[in-house]
Amino acid sequence: MMILRYPGAEYSHGSVKYAIGSTVMATNQSPYQGLLGTIVEIRDGQDRETQNETPDIYCSFDTPVIPAEIEKLEKVFSILHGTPKTLQDISLQRVIMAPDMIQVLHDQTVPSPQADIWVLLEDWANNGDFGSSLKLFSAYAEARRTMIDMLREELDCGLIMNIQSESQFSVMSDDNYYEAWIEGEYTFTHYRLSLEKLPLYLTESFLQKLAGTEAK
Repeated sequence: MMILRYPGAEYSHGSVKYAIGSTVMATNQSPYQGLLGTIVEIRDGQDRETQNETPDIYCSFDTPVIPAEIEKLEKVFSILHGTPKTLQDISLQRVIMAPDMIQVLHDQTVPSPQADIWVLLEDWANNGDFGSSLKLFSAYAEARRTMIDMLREELDCGLIMNIQSESQFSVMSDDNYYEAWIEGEYTFTHYRLSLEKLPLYLTESFLQKLAGTEAK
């Protein structure tokens, strides 16, 4: 028998700790998928209101603000209940969730472990056609090698080769940046590569998975 209500009280299920006041996101195992909420109560044993073998975790969800999310939620509950449902018909407070229906999010008052990642951005336009790409790297050397390889290809047989003989051809560059364009026609003809370092915030669940992988 167990009922937890006071802020900070913890309950462990499997390898996950669920604490009163923790922020959670509903998983794809729940009709509330994607919604953010807060754990407000945990019950186990004979104090459970459900017949589940897992603890009952009571969550109060924030009202969704993205129109597509609201539409999806209304559609899911309309199918579940067999009658049309609007957001006002759907309970968001003290919803009983099973552990696999929620993911506990990192406490934002506690600094997250960080690692640097390198983001390689490509952007181009050619006679009205345009596109972009994004690549992520854990090491600068590999990111820069890819950047140089992509630039060489454009210089040898791509867009830059085709436009560099133009009288208005312009270039701007540094170690981690290259941009070429036709002066006065940038919107229609340009090629850009940029390499930028950004922080990657590491969650506890990711670090646990990483540790498990390294142990094998």
